[in-house]
Amino acid sequence: MMTDRRLPIRVLSATLLVLASAGSTLAQQGGPPAPGPMDPISFPEYAEYTLSNGARVIVVENNEQPVVTVNLRIKSGSAYDPHGREGLAGTTASMLNKGTTTRDSKEIAESIDFLGASISASVGADWTSATATVLTAFLDEALDIMADMVKNPTFPE
Repeated sequence: MMTDRRLPIRVLSATLLVLASAGSTLAQQGGPPAPGPMDPISFPEYAEYTLSNGARVIVVENNEQPVVTVNLRIKSGSAYDPHGREGLAGTTASMLNKGTTTRDSKEIAESIDFLGASISASVGADWTSATATVLTAFLDEALDIMADMVKNPTFPE
């Protein structure tokens, strides 16, 4: 059986021809159509507080599920890495769950798993974040683990 190896070139040529004719049609019409109206945007109600230590707290309630997510953001991040030590903030965040003065990495992992929670840390250009998501009933325990990771990391080798 003989195959025509030129078929893909023919298909490509036909596609380019269609695109070229579509472009000339837009040019004849004066360009692309104007954008339509924007859909309205609604944000949920929230409460904002400032603690005595200056930390800003924003609470957004959604009582549809018995789950809470807590996100702690600290003004730091990759933009604050010292010259010659690029990646320090990312490495620091990735090590927060590797051990504290009261728990080793296995104890942290088992504690989080037992609660059915997730706790993570990440870095942006100007922030470092620790986030916990857990069933509301286990919030205190998850916050204890997260606080320990943020306040007492050991950064084991």
